[in-house]
Amino acid sequence: MKTQIQCDAKDGEKLDLKHRQIAKAAASLFIAKGFHQTSMRQIAHAVEMPMSSLYHYIRSKDDILVLVYDEAYEIWLGRLDKLDIERIEDPAQKLKVLMSSMLQTAYQNKDLMQMTFRESKFLERSALKKILITETKFIQRCADVVQHGIEKGVFREVEATVIGNSIALSTFVYPL
Repeated sequence: MKTQIQCDAKDGEKLDLKHRQIAKAAASLFIAKGFHQTSMRQIAHAVEMPMSSLYHYIRSKDDILVLVYDEAYEIWLGRLDKLDIERIEDPAQKLKVLMSSMLQTAYQNKDLMQMTFRESKFLERSALKKILITETKFIQRCADVVQHGIEKGVFREVEATVIGNSIALSTFVYPL
């Protein structure tokens, strides 16, 4: 679920592509320099566009940070989609594949994960709420795996959402 960013550009594939390019370039800069130490001019230079064009696609550096978070969660959710864990019948194996893949994803993207934790304090309240909606989607996907195991009688009766949160937290903090 992509967060809607207010901008002058019209919706469409080009807008999505530009947002992805901006987010990727900004993430690299935020990882290297930090959010506040990165200027809009540096981001514009990294995406090879004039400042006026950059502001056509976003309105603020805060918007860019939200786009970076969206891209980070897209990595997680995309990895879950590629796993196709619904095809795995054994709940214990399904959980093992989920955890292994999520920890591997965390390790492969540790710089991005560290940056998102470090810079999350700079998100505006409204942006944080939007990001939490996407995070909740990821947590629910983890909880669904646990619930499947409960329903099959492999896992004992627990609150699946709490365990989903624990799985998500363990994979998010792994690279820290």
